[in-house]
Formats: sequence, structure tokens, C-alpha cells
Amino acid sequence: LSDTIVLLGATAVGVAIYPYFSDMAASQRREDAQSALIGVMRIMVFVFVPLSAAIIMLRYPLIEMVFQRKAFDADAVNMTTGPFMFYTAGLAAFSIEIVLMRFYFSMKDTMTPILVGILCFAVHLGIVVACKDAMQHSSMALGLSVSKTLKVIIMYFLLKRKLPSIGVKDNGIFLAKVGLATLGMVAVIYAAQAWLGTVWRTPRVLGAFV
Repeated sequence: LSDTIVLLGATAVGVAIYPYFSDMAASQRREDAQSALIGVMRIMVFVFVPLSAAIIMLRYPLIEMVFQRKAFDADAVNMTTGPFMFYTAGLAAFSIEIVLMRFYFSMKDTMTPILVGILCFAVHLGIVVACKDAMQHSSMALGLSVSKTLKVIIMYFLLKRKLPSIGVKDNGIFLAKVGLATLGMVAVIYAAQAWLGTVWRTPRVLGAFV
């Protein structure tokens, strides 16, 4: 479910925008490239941050609707919602990573994504090893989302070498606004669930993490 959302959205955008990034880089139009990159990244944040929050809030009925039948019973739903929650929490990072990778490649810089990727893979592995006993299979999803988020943050700040006026402060303000709006949306969903009499079901194995 998480991969489908990314494939239909971010991957398609990344494929479409790569030629434009390459053309701007070849013609040394760095300001245009910067504007395009920031614009696409903001769209990803604007779409995927609230979408992730909404899906996490509705993960139980969503998993039940899509999968629960025959051998896929309530226990299977409980086992699935944990990893799904952590994978979904990383949707924005997964999407922005695709765009950033295309941008670095258009700038003929393949080494930076490789080195940052190696570092973040080590973080991913460390989280899985550290959390596997307490979180079981959910540790793999948590490790991936955290490592991808870290990768996006590092690659974004490293862009200041290529784009000195990338506007870290302005983008931080934009991210804060999206975060506040998302919190408001979460409150509305929670209130709607309570009003409709929906029970917030938390399985025992995930109770400490929800």
C-alpha cells in the first residue's frame, strides 16, 4: 500500500522532472533549477505529510478493508498495521528522496547520494538490530523510515554547496505551517472517529509505540 502511493505520485513526478533538471544543469540555470527543486519538494511535503497522518489514523479500517478475509484474520491485521504505520510515516521522505536523487544526478554528482546512502543504511541496520526484540518485524519499517528521513535531511543541507541561496529558513517555516495544519486535520479525524463511535483499537504488541 505504501509503495503504491509513492509509485503513483513521487516516482512519476521524478521521472517527469528529471529531463528538466538535466537541461537546467547543462545550461547553468541554477536559479531556475533551485526554484523547480524547491517547488517540487514543497508539493511533496504538502501532499504526503497530511496524507501520511490520515492513513496512520485510519490504518486499522484500511487494512481490514483491503486484506481481511479468509486466513487473513484480526490477528493478521494487528501484525500488519505496525509495519504499515511506520512505512507510512516515511512517505514524505521516500518521495522527497526520489526528487533529490534526480537532482543530484542531473548535476552529475553521483558520489554524494552513494556516500550518504551507505551511512543511512548503517543507521537502518542499527535500528533493526536495536529494536528487533521489542518491536519484532515493525523494526524493519521503522529503520527504513528513519534512515530515509535522515538521508533526505543530509542531502538537502549538502545542497548548500551547490545552491547557496536554497532558503533553509523559508522552507523550515513552510514545513512548520504544514505540520500545524496536519495536527489540525488529525484532531478533526480523531473527533470524527469518536463521534461515530469508532473504538481506537491498539493491539498489545504495539501498545507501547502508539
